[in-house]
Amino acid sequence: MSRQNKKIYCLGGANIDCKFTAMNAIHPGTSNPVVSHSSFGGVARNVAENLSRWTQDVHLQTAVGGDPAGQVLLSAARECGIHVERSLILEYANTAHYYAVMDQDGNLQVAYADMGIYDQIPTDLFMKNCEPWPEKSLLFLETNLPSNLISALIQAGQAHQCLICIDPVSVHKAGKLPPHLENVFLIKPNQAEMARLSGMDIACLRDCRQAGYRLLDRGVENIVISLGASGYVFMNKNQCRHVSPPRIAEIKDVNGAGDAFCAGIIYGLQQNYSIMQACEIGAAAAALTIQSYQTVAHDISASCLQTSIDRHYLNREYSHAAIF
Repeated sequence: MSRQNKKIYCLGGANIDCKFTAMNAIHPGTSNPVVSHSSFGGVARNVAENLSRWTQDVHLQTAVGGDPAGQVLLSAARECGIHVERSLILEYANTAHYYAVMDQDGNLQVAYADMGIYDQIPTDLFMKNCEPWPEKSLLFLETNLPSNLISALIQAGQAHQCLICIDPVSVHKAGKLPPHLENVFLIKPNQAEMARLSGMDIACLRDCRQAGYRLLDRGVENIVISLGASGYVFMNKNQCRHVSPPRIAEIKDVNGAGDAFCAGIIYGLQQNYSIMQACEIGAAAAALTIQSYQTVAHDISASCLQTSIDRHYLNREYSHAAIF
């Protein structure tokens, strides 16, 4: 995979992740023994860190508090090779924290997000730090940011002819996206987020297709609906395909899989791969991530991604099925 010179800008959240994994079956209403672990998180930050392990010219634009946690977050990002000079330090705010409770099999049971700092971001100052984006840059945007800032960032990306990729993050936060999404290159919701965006229940692959048409009518060029263990659906005006997931020997922790998927897609686009090939890279990154206990797996290199793709997609006509 040859590197290109397109810059990548990741816009959104950076926080401290606190993860609690149950040692036994979880019993509500009482104390449960867990193993706890703290790490750096935030969707935009996780995507940026994944990308920094595969390529260069990765920028993170976020907001942290004027507390020790914020200083440590930005320092760690710099050590990964991520450019953070466009990020804001809000002295009056606390750095965001995310608390996740996992069952003994590594599946998310409940999560708590202390992210009020993002509602305190001064829109004018954040937008000023966006200038100048080089034309044709890759923008990754997620919805931890307030809705008015999201709309402004999309408009600015359109003005600079950037390739805009969006992760809705959650069912609730998906509602922050504006109704008109013209010139948004890609959006990657999961099944529940897609239901929220389309205003319809999704129970099967045909529902994905119908929901996808509703989102395409809002102006999005490409849609990737992640379905967890069932793979993903790729859709644009010309095709709608279900792609089976790679085989996985052991799931250790599903946290971070969606962020790795987004990062893999963006990396593929930076390398000038087709959108379908970029999605395969994303799926490989997600599959490798859930076989690690780390939210951002430190041992995944660009060559590892290619090896995984070669192993799992040798016979592409059987792994891709059109949805009629």
